[in-house]
Amino acid sequence: MANKLLHEQQMELNDYASTINQVLNMFSMRKNELLALLKLVKAQDTTAVYDKEMMAQLDKKTLHNIIKVANQIEHMQACQRKDMHERFPMLSPTELDVCRLVEQGLAINDISKALGKSASNVSTVRGKIRKKLGLAQDDDLRRALLNYKNV
Repeated sequence: MANKLLHEQQMELNDYASTINQVLNMFSMRKNELLALLKLVKAQDTTAVYDKEMMAQLDKKTLHNIIKVANQIEHMQACQRKDMHERFPMLSPTELDVCRLVEQGLAINDISKALGKSASNVSTVRGKIRKKLGLAQDDDLRRALLNYKNV
């Protein structure tokens, strides 16, 4: 049993390392660049992005790559928002952002952090989405959104 668990853990670590390497290759980044990007992304205060001390630690190539990745992420999010708006024109921009994140499998607390809103606000927005889509309280919102996507 212990060998099986150890083997499963090793497989998980290998998958994790492979995923990291794929991300690094996709964006032509080094590990330290990815770590710097993650620090910037995790910063709750957006002014931290412009922290001169932090930015001074990055070389020009790293900074260029981070900006490149940020632009690609923004483009991807804009495409997702457009797709959501086409499927659900009755929803507000905030509701569309919540839908996009729900589709990605994020929990209420993760959505609230991503959007800079309270968990209760996100919960209220989810309720409004359910109402506009005609869903019952016990319907799985993510599944419903994905079903609309496949129609």
